[in-house]
Amino acid sequence: IRKCVVGCVDPFSKVGGRGLKILREGGVEVTVGVLREACIDLNRKFFCQQVLGRPFITLKWAASADGFIDRKRELDEHKQPIGRPAQLSNSRSLLRVHHLRATHGAILVGRRTFELDLPQLNVRRWPGTSPVKCVLGEVDERALSAGFQAFADIDALLDALRREKIQSLFVEGGSTTLQSFIERDLWDEVWEELSPVTLEEGVPAPTMPREFEPQVEHHFGRTYRHWESPVLQQHYVDF
Repeated sequence: IRKCVVGCVDPFSKVGGRGLKILREGGVEVTVGVLREACIDLNRKFFCQQVLGRPFITLKWAASADGFIDRKRELDEHKQPIGRPAQLSNSRSLLRVHHLRATHGAILVGRRTFELDLPQLNVRRWPGTSPVKCVLGEVDERALSAGFQAFADIDALLDALRREKIQSLFVEGGSTTLQSFIERDLWDEVWEELSPVTLEEGVPAPTMPREFEPQVEHHFGRTYRHWESPVLQQHYVDF
């Protein structure tokens, strides 16, 4: 072998760059950085854990045409939800949601979303393994018996995922939880599904910083806005 072309270097500290060093010492010409951004993106979940010290974080929500993610709902005296959540996704766009669930190691909702929706958060419409179910805040026995792991705050959650070597987190709601991740710059990818349904009033959808421009896509009879954070690309360093 006279020449070796490398897209990007493994950032794992125990191996990163050592193989290339051996090749170079053996007289092999090594070129690093060919299709660099694409290669980082291909390995982004593992790289995010190694470079940023946290899992790759995807945020997702569906919003009505007038900017709400749900009607305003409450719990009764028995802590049972009153009314049903707004139906903003269709059967085809739910395929994307379940694909995203299947490609992440953990999934998260806030306490209020759990109490109002009692979500399953498993993978049903796509092949794959269901992610570890997590909830933020103090919850009752229903969450624990449904297999949820409860965490006091975002930092406690990320610490636990780091210890368990879970490389990716999918945050599905609600609006307060999603906005908390946005305000702390704890996101790598965001998917917003825009529904033609109008609610007139309700729970406002999260908002993204204006400096980030989304890509607009059309799938399954829905419009999607897709944001990608530059943080991983900025912090990754070639050897």
